Amino acid sequence: MKKEKGSITIEATLALSIFTFAFMTFISFVNVARTESVVQHALNQTAQEISQYFYLLEIIEESENTSQADELLRNFADFSASIGEGFSTSIVHQLFSMDEASLSSSLMQKYLSRDQLHDLGVEGIDLSDSSFLQDGQMINLVAVYRIKSMIPSFFNKHMVIKQTASTAAWVGVEDRLLTKWHLPPLQRGKAFLAEIRIANPIISVRPGIGITLYDNGRCISYYTINIFSATYFQNQLKTNHIKSVLAQYVKNSIQDRESLGEKIQMNNGDTVNITKHTKETIVHLIAPEEASWYYEELKVIARQLEQEYQVMIEWSFLEKALD
Repeated sequence: MKKEKGSITIEATLALSIFTFAFMTFISFVNVARTESVVQHALNQTAQEISQYFYLLEIIEESENTSQADELLRNFADFSASIGEGFSTSIVHQLFSMDEASLSSSLMQKYLSRDQLHDLGVEGIDLSDSSFLQDGQMINLVAVYRIKSMIPSFFNKHMVIKQTASTAAWVGVEDRLLTKWHLPPLQRGKAFLAEIRIANPIISVRPGIGITLYDNGRCISYYTINIFSATYFQNQLKTNHIKSVLAQYVKNSIQDRESLGEKIQMNNGDTVNITKHTKETIVHLIAPEEASWYYEELKVIARQLEQEYQVMIEWSFLEKALD
């Protein structure tokens, strides 16, 4: 009799363990499915919003003057507000300077907050594999994240999940591209940055961190500016507007430098230790080859910003922009 009772106890314990494991596994997969659904919705909304901003960016580039561009932005903002859609004019300008991961992450928080991520058991979303206009048209968001597993601890406590969202940007497709300056602004910047990283493989920083190169305490950020677009040029340089845009680039560079910790991830996979008090901010501006005609005026703007923000500004004049 005692043996039978012992056998029943063992069988009951074993059955309960199996049931508990199966139940926790089921709950874990339900939680993963729910998380994937929430993240996918946020990715889709973010991709669609970015595609609309590219249309506005193209309009700004083609505007005859700054006031016309500002009026277009205000009108779009008013229309967006009237139909209950959120819109930020600052995002359009940030498309000139922010990398894909930073911009996507900033916009995605509108649809998926940090508190929501925490409630879902997600430790953070990596968007560094996202790309804009690599083929001249598509917005591709790639989200990689880890989610806590509810399956018993002898399994991996986290699962790595990858999700994507793609949509066409609202941009016109050019039949003929002469130089990088004939590309949309963000694609143009990426093309120049790709060449810079290839030419400097040892000091190239992993995309998504903000700065482009890190060399013995020197944080170097690259930006492109076509001073011959209507936004910056009308019979002569619009120096005040150029200075305003360059000041924003400088502020972004300083913020990226200050956000660095004690280590920085390089593009080749290496991790470099850095010391905060040795960090120097260098803003390297790339302009069309013909912009060298106005170098003295551009140099004056650069010197004013250097004195105001205590940074170093360098210029490069690459490729022709004028047909």
